[in-house]
Amino acid sequence: MNLDAAGRDAFGRQIHQAFAPDFPALRDVAFPEGKFVLLLAGPTRDLDVDALYMTAELLLDRGAVYVLCWGKERAAAKTSSTKRRR
Repeated sequence: MNLDAAGRDAFGRQIHQAFAPDFPALRDVAFPEGKFVLLLAGPTRDLDVDALYMTAELLLDRGAVYVLCWGKERAAAKTSSTKRRR
């Protein structure tokens, strides 16, 4: 998986975008230094909710400013993941 640079946000943080066909494989990705924004897409329909939580935790620990999983099936994952850092 490659992170594609997509500019900077209003606070100067790097914005990256990526497609992850295998969310558990994100453990092996080299993320940027410091805080960053990541727009991540991938197949989540058959992914266990616990795996999504672990992915969100990993990304937050590596410096992501926020993690979003959207869609009808993932509303709870979005809420719980973002509350951790408040």
